[in-house]
Amino acid sequence: MRIISGAIFLFLGLFFITGCSQNRPNKLYINEFMASNSSFSTDEFNENDDWIEIYNPNSHPVDIGGMYISDSKNNLTKQQIPTTASELTTIEPNNFLVLWADGQTEQGALHLGIKLSNLGEDLILTAPNGFIVDSYNYNSQKANVSMGRKPDGSNNWVTFETPTPSASNN
Repeated sequence: MRIISGAIFLFLGLFFITGCSQNRPNKLYINEFMASNSSFSTDEFNENDDWIEIYNPNSHPVDIGGMYISDSKNNLTKQQIPTTASELTTIEPNNFLVLWADGQTEQGALHLGIKLSNLGEDLILTAPNGFIVDSYNYNSQKANVSMGRKPDGSNNWVTFETPTPSASNN
């Protein structure tokens, strides 16, 4: 009986380890963002839009097409990142991708249908299966000052008087 119980325990353990890991997406981080961009950086249309930087710490590229970005815990699927432009939405290993939070999806795959509030709100990155990949709740933001993790991917959030979109915060 002990052998059977041990075998069942081992089987269930392996099932949960392999089953759960298959549903868990690659680790990605909301690494830096600017919620009040009045003059710091411009997008390809020469507009000063708010932005969110995603960091890929993995040793392989990750396409974020099909994932969701939201500013509301009540609507995790508020804005889906397009799946039609993997050449733009794939983040190379140990690299960064900036998404423009400008409410202008017609400007391309890297432009989101949400805008960031400089008064504070949630930022949530969700996998297509509903798994929350990363999230952060921020408070009121100053113009042209970003918030980010230092070092990259850590739990330590700081403000950057000199923001580093698409580059390391280290």
